[in-house]
Amino acid sequence: MVGLVERKTGQRRSVVIHDVITAKNLQQAVREHVAAGATVNTDEHHGYKPLQGEYQHKSVRHGQSGEKKEYHRVEKDGEVVTTNYAESSFSLLRRGVIGNFHHISRKHLGRYVSEFDFRWNTRKATDGQRTVAGIKKAQGKRLTMNQPESK
Repeated sequence: MVGLVERKTGQRRSVVIHDVITAKNLQQAVREHVAAGATVNTDEHHGYKPLQGEYQHKSVRHGQSGEKKEYHRVEKDGEVVTTNYAESSFSLLRRGVIGNFHHISRKHLGRYVSEFDFRWNTRKATDGQRTVAGIKKAQGKRLTMNQPESK
């Protein structure tokens, strides 16, 4: 899974990658969901390096053992380079799995991720606003589940 958070609005979009996360998959996810020329903040994973020509790529070094860990950096122009927004949104998903769901199957991972994206994206809304937004997203859609096989 790859999580993308737009810095100014705080909106999150997650992409479920069904194969192993490789440099090719990371780059494809960024290209599909981030406007060309945008500033992209990542960790130091080498898979992001080829994006440097297409995006303003800035990374923080979480560090290997023994290195000083960097979680954010303030540049000379005052811009903050960080991955804290994305990591914070992931922590909510992890806590949901540990606390509520306990297990998520690959088959339904996208649904769970969408739910947590919605929770994150409406975190500043009132309960009423969140309810209305959720109903609007469901309008015209049917969720059907296969009937359990009888034994």
